[in-house]
Amino acid sequence: MNRVIDLERYFSRVEEILKQVKETQKDNMKQAADCCANALLMNKQLFFFGTGHSHMLAEEVYYRAGGLMKVKPILESALMLHEGGPKSTKMERIHGYAEILLEEHKVAKEDVLFIISNSGLNSVPVEMALGAKKRGPSS
Repeated sequence: MNRVIDLERYFSRVEEILKQVKETQKDNMKQAADCCANALLMNKQLFFFGTGHSHMLAEEVYYRAGGLMKVKPILESALMLHEGGPKSTKMERIHGYAEILLEEHKVAKEDVLFIISNSGLNSVPVEMALGAKKRGPSS
């Protein structure tokens, strides 16, 4: 019986969080959707990037049956977990790494870059956002 109560409490909390997201982020989500639509109309790319576990969201949107052809993940092996969690953790804290990735993947003005980060604190995702902002894509 306690498990049912806990499950109900869990679903109730999820609903509260989703309601809060809807109320506080709806305008940001509409703006992001508009940026994506405009980029696609201009034949630009939608880039997705994350380190550690966050990279899996970049993989999720890539190469899907019936999916968008202009979706391009930035998948850097050293920043993913299959080469070891401790290594990935160290690599995502290296200053300057993001600039190399932005250059290598040719992230350009009017492209859209989604940066997925659990904490928003590590060097590579933060520098990815700052470097993208200089180049002009929406991030």
